[in-house]
Amino acid sequence: MMSKVARNDASEAINNIIDAVSRHLQDNVELQKKIYSMTLDTLKTQNEKLWHTICLRLGKVYLEQHSYKQLDELLSVLKNSCRKTCSDQIISAPEGQDEFDQSKSNLLLETFALEIQMCHQMKDKQRLKKIYPKTMNLKAVISDPRVMGIIKECGGKMYMAEKRWA
Repeated sequence: MMSKVARNDASEAINNIIDAVSRHLQDNVELQKKIYSMTLDTLKTQNEKLWHTICLRLGKVYLEQHSYKQLDELLSVLKNSCRKTCSDQIISAPEGQDEFDQSKSNLLLETFALEIQMCHQMKDKQRLKKIYPKTMNLKAVISDPRVMGIIKECGGKMYMAEKRWA
């Protein structure tokens, strides 16, 4: 039905269904993951923004379950989807330059926020130090305060652990 319904209506309906399923399957994480996977397989070609949003929701499930390996793989897929492409090939940027598509900066911020949360839980300070500055250089059109709150909180904790009070 994706081709017969307006994009926003489809997104809202799918989000409502996934919300309901998630609430009813809180105790059955494996079935919850299976539902997300089935939905993602269909959405990748139909609606990339909704696909990205559902991937992030699946990532949050992995984070809650401390499934860091699966989360790391999902984060790689999400970041690759935000890279600049030219006829289905990923463009490599020169050293020190950003290779991400700036039109997808909001999606990328959400992805980095999830990665920062994972690094914080795993106490991976080196990786956190590499990711945090990337989030500050992104120019999102509209930054979600919840996403920026996660990034700033974890960044602040990182600086406090280093005793960098300034």
